Amino acid sequence: MHRPVTYHPEAVAELREAYRWYRDIRPALGEKFFKNVRDTIHKICEQPLAYPVLKDVARCKRVSHFPYNLIFIPENENIRIIAAFHDSRDPQQWIKRL
Repeated sequence: MHRPVTYHPEAVAELREAYRWYRDIRPALGEKFFKNVRDTIHKICEQPLAYPVLKDVARCKRVSHFPYNLIFIPENENIRIIAAFHDSRDPQQWIKRL
């Protein structure tokens, strides 16, 4: 099922920053990151309730092969991505977006 996806502005910035960082290391790595994020979003849209709950309403899905998690909130028929969160970051940074 196709679900509309919206993004918190900070999540967009985090995804862009990560893509650029990987691209600067090696262009193909940036493209792999982008593809894996896209695949992760597709999986979230297919089964949004299949992933662990964080802070009562948010859920989390790891991006394959990268130390990033997409934090999202299923809202009716929509998915709202609120963070692209690197494993080493303080979770308080995305919690305030709830």
